[in-house]
Amino acid sequence: MNSKDLVHQLDSEVGALLLRSTVMSDISEELNHLQIDMDETKPELAIYYYYEWQRKVRMLSQLMHYASQDLEMSYENIHSIKEDLFHRFVKEVSHEQ
Repeated sequence: MNSKDLVHQLDSEVGALLLRSTVMSDISEELNHLQIDMDETKPELAIYYYYEWQRKVRMLSQLMHYASQDLEMSYENIHSIKEDLFHRFVKEVSHEQ
């Protein structure tokens, strides 16, 4: 792969990383809302909300799992591209001098 392709791939991966970071923030915000709802509910009424809360926790847990995996994959791809670019440019420049 040539340097131009690597730079385009890096740009794409950084965009994907930012998108996945936004998804993680959205999940965090939803968890915060759920916590507030649970904290503000009177204990005697909590039983009526149990299944709704359970469904939300299950859904958010799965989203967090997949978003975390995607985030890790993006990081690994970016790291690999960075290493390749470093090898091409920094080591080549040091050998030329």
